[in-house]
This record gives sequence, structure tokens and C-alpha cells, in this order.
Amino acid sequence: MYHQVGYIFSEQLELALGHIQRLGSGLVILVGGLFALWILWKFVQRRRFLKQIQVARIAPEELRDRMASPQKGTEPTTAIMRIEKCLSMTR
Repeated sequence: MYHQVGYIFSEQLELALGHIQRLGSGLVILVGGLFALWILWKFVQRRRFLKQIQVARIAPEELRDRMASPQKGTEPTTAIMRIEKCLSMTR
């Protein structure tokens, strides 16, 4: 089957290969440069995404200490609300 397709499109393939040979190394450099730019763009996108989803983290021991702390304003309300929600879902 592939031989038939190659035979049918042989003139077009020879024409395309002729154009590629005339362009030579310039085409390789162009394609390589575009590929390098694409890789760079993907790297920048990844860095932006990771920076966007970065969340402040707290160690379990520090959370326990803050929850036990009698000082006003030091309690981690978001974490407490999430823990309470999780606990209520398991009951």
C-alpha cells in the first residue's frame, strides 16, 4: 500500500526534496532555531505556572504549635477550617 502511495506522489516528493536541497543548511538552521524558541517558550510557561500555584507551606509541628498557642492572631484559620471540613466529612 505504501509503495502505491509513494508511486502516486513520487513527482511531488521529488519536487519537495529538490526545494529542500536548494535551501540546504539554512533550512536546518531555521527549523533548529524555531525548535529552540519553542522549547524556551515552554520553559517560560512552566516557570510562570509553577510560580502561580506556589502555596505557602507549614510543617505539621508548626501547625500543632500554632493551634495550641493562646496568642490571638497566630492561629492558622484556613488550615483549621480545612481540617474541620475534612474531619466532618469522615464522620
